[in-house]
Amino acid sequence: MKRKSIFAAALLLAAVPWALPHDAEATDQRETFQSAANMWWNGPENVGAPPESLNQTSLADIAAGNKHTVVLDSAGTVNAWGDNGQGQTDIPARLAETTVIAVAAGANHSLALTKDGEVIGWGRNADGQISPPEGLKAAMIAAGGSGSLAIDRDGNVVYWGETAFGQGLIPQEVAESTITDIAVGSGFNVALDSEGHVYGWGRNDLGQTRIPDDLPPVKAIAAGTAHTVALTNDGEIFAWGARKANAHDDIQLSDQGQTKVPSGIGSVMAIGAGAYHTAAITTDGTLHVWGWDEAGPQTVEQFTETQESSGDTIKVVGGERHTLAVAGLTPVNGETAPPPRPTPEPGPQPGGSAPDNPDSTIPDQGTGGQQSDSLSSTGAVTPILAGLAAVLALAVGIGLLSIKTRKGNIQ
Repeated sequence: MKRKSIFAAALLLAAVPWALPHDAEATDQRETFQSAANMWWNGPENVGAPPESLNQTSLADIAAGNKHTVVLDSAGTVNAWGDNGQGQTDIPARLAETTVIAVAAGANHSLALTKDGEVIGWGRNADGQISPPEGLKAAMIAAGGSGSLAIDRDGNVVYWGETAFGQGLIPQEVAESTITDIAVGSGFNVALDSEGHVYGWGRNDLGQTRIPDDLPPVKAIAAGTAHTVALTNDGEIFAWGARKANAHDDIQLSDQGQTKVPSGIGSVMAIGAGAYHTAAITTDGTLHVWGWDEAGPQTVEQFTETQESSGDTIKVVGGERHTLAVAGLTPVNGETAPPPRPTPEPGPQPGGSAPDNPDSTIPDQGTGGQQSDSLSSTGAVTPILAGLAAVLALAVGIGLLSIKTRKGNIQ
């Protein structure tokens, strides 16, 4: 697929319900906002429309939490709006004293990455999700649920936050690969390496880390509350997770169609995932949203115009009940994070896999960033090695951890 770029800067928030119809929030009044900078917004009132100050502003990055939004403009100013029950929209004053180049958002927390590699967090911190390891110099950040993830400038994947599902144990195969993209769901993490291999580890009760055997080489990933989305090198979407009902009080969190890619969608250039919905922008400039939506799948034709160029970028992300998309992202004063250094060539790979327990609930594993060698590969593994690895995993107390990877056929 030829990379398309965008010459019209645009921002979209399209509301997508999260709870059952009996939930009062599912019937919130919605409003539409069109800015002079070709910014378009539609969503529930409790998420909030973009501030007027963004009307004429080009954007550098966007992120969505459960009910809040974080936006970085190309001048380096961070804006946040929506629910502030945990302080997730209270922008730290010290952000004005540094140059921010990227933002991320979890359920109720927010992160900013500076040009010097510092990660600054605000909002809920009950699980340490806004407290990165001391001395971290990051090149990329991601957040979701109550967790935060980064690729540091040495190419290492670093996690901090909730560890109840083993998501803080960085798999050995991930640690030995050159990781280029990361995503965080609710209790699980996803990583993509330079050869198009996808890795998932942590919670797997709805199949969110059970990577398809037929997954081709991938170039982008996204994670929702309980599902994962991948964009292949050929512009095709694969999605998995949320495969069975899971009672949560009186709300059923089940398959809402977020992994059922619409037929005839065409070639895709950007993907995003919300709580229980999925979004994609195709090469003809159309935005598609599907999943848990009482109004059915949404299509925004001519969301943006496209042209043969490589100067601009496009991004789409999802929150609990809203979706954001932006075309024409402009780096802050030309600043971008330095790419992580390539990791050394991996040594011999350990065989075997941890038992696949779909209801994995691992006790607190301590601080994030630990490595685990019980990541299962799709390659052939001898039964003896598999048995030895399983025994070893149980011995170190991570036998219940579900970690998956899929390696496509690299041409």
